[in-house]
Amino acid sequence: MCSVCRIEKPFNEYHKDRTKKYGISYECKSCKKIRDKEYSKKYREEINEKSKKYREEHRKELNEKNKKYREEHREEINEKNRKYREEHREVYGEIKNA
Repeated sequence: MCSVCRIEKPFNEYHKDRTKKYGISYECKSCKKIRDKEYSKKYREEINEKSKKYREEHRKELNEKNKKYREEHREEINEKNRKYREEHREVYGEIKNA
């Protein structure tokens, strides 16, 4: 039974948690999702500031990681971009003609 909504649900409706008695969390996935959304909304500015600070402090590592990913997945990225441009031709056509 979920400790938040008090509804009995099957085990697959809970996140795994080895620290708990039955190996699942006490709140169901849908209640956790609601709680996480509320937290994100309440602390949006703090979360954004923390993320920004991290990106600034780890710019070099993040750039290297992104570069490595782009090199390893070049074909996938190119194909994805090609498909997007085809599906949004009107926008790209306007940009090229402008």
